[in-house]
Amino acid sequence: MSLACILYFGWFNLQSQVVAEPPSVLKFGYNFDVHYFDELNSHFGYFYNDRGDSVFIYNTENIDSGFVIYSKGWSHGVNPVVTKDYIFVFPISENRLSMVRYSKELELIDSVHLGLDANHAFHHEEDIILVREYPYVKDNNTVLDSVAIYRITSQGNVLWSKSIQKDYDNMSGALWTSNVCKCDSYISILHPLKNEISVVNMNGKSLSNFPIELQNKQGLNNKSWAEYMDSTYRSWGSEMKPGMIKKYLGQIMKWQKMTTLHAEQVFCDANLIGVVVTEEWESEIKYFTPTGDLLTEVLLDSATTFNFLGKHVQIGNGEYVRMQMREAEGSLRYVPEKFKSPWFKAKEQIIIKDVMFCESCIDETYTGIIIYTAATSMNKKIERARLLRKYPSSKPVCVKSLDPESTINNKVITLERDELFGFLNSFQFN
Repeated sequence: MSLACILYFGWFNLQSQVVAEPPSVLKFGYNFDVHYFDELNSHFGYFYNDRGDSVFIYNTENIDSGFVIYSKGWSHGVNPVVTKDYIFVFPISENRLSMVRYSKELELIDSVHLGLDANHAFHHEEDIILVREYPYVKDNNTVLDSVAIYRITSQGNVLWSKSIQKDYDNMSGALWTSNVCKCDSYISILHPLKNEISVVNMNGKSLSNFPIELQNKQGLNNKSWAEYMDSTYRSWGSEMKPGMIKKYLGQIMKWQKMTTLHAEQVFCDANLIGVVVTEEWESEIKYFTPTGDLLTEVLLDSATTFNFLGKHVQIGNGEYVRMQMREAEGSLRYVPEKFKSPWFKAKEQIIIKDVMFCESCIDETYTGIIIYTAATSMNKKIERARLLRKYPSSKPVCVKSLDPESTINNKVITLERDELFGFLNSFQFN
């Protein structure tokens, strides 16, 4: 297809154009995002230009080749989705979403008006997952009270929808956090003020809802975002006055800082849930199973933390891509740079518990993982509580089954990096 090839489509007034150079900073501004697609084994970047209502799409492996899709009079509020066969873009008009499908050769296939609100889009099997998570402010004195998840077909038919309640009348929509991620078989939603994770599988069934334990750095007397929000929310009274939403958002911005303890981001890494907990511009990443068991923690310095602030990190094949501003030939451009997944720093001791549990292998100072099974959810709670009483610093992890012939039963092993994550992913978590 030549560079001059431009496609039009009826009342959408959509156009697409192959381009042979990356976008300049001045043309596309600072609004960009990077997403990873498993079936293509690639990270794809998107630059948005709100005034021109256009989006530049490119494979980060080849920044010098991409294409622009224009939608005059509309805006791109949801990331495009690139699959093996199609490109989906999601224009918005009058606060309602449409879905437009292109072939990989930029031939326009079809479009459908969805009539939904959404802020995130993901591909799963042959379908699209949409999530409405931000913003929550609907008009001057009304806020939306839940997160909405939809699974739709490539023709726009809704297969199922799921609503997840939020606290604080969803004024948390003002927070600059990345609250949604997709793993292979589930969606995770971060509640940044309640410090909780909700997990929903691809059939719309709730898998779990679990807390994130936040702890101030030693010696700091710093309240968390949740504590600030609690006192701020109580000061508003029982009824919000019409036209005062912006004032309330302004109150939030006063304490919404990277120096304040908070859960900054949720992401998926090796099909496990990573939560970035940030304070004083440094972070700790907590890795959880989809059922809420803590697996390991990784510390990040301020330089590495910066890559997780403000933009959603999507990890694939043990790496993620961020756009870095660089000067070249007298102009500023964004250049994709790859970084290793944080789990390359992870290291844990692991013991598998069975009926012959080796009590002498560990003592009350043990800080590693204890893998165990439980027949029911009640048994899981009882056994977890028992293990934590005896080994208060350990990380009990419940799985569906254990191999009775395993040669590592009743032995403490130490694993790190990809060996650790590969071993953990050999289990089905319960």
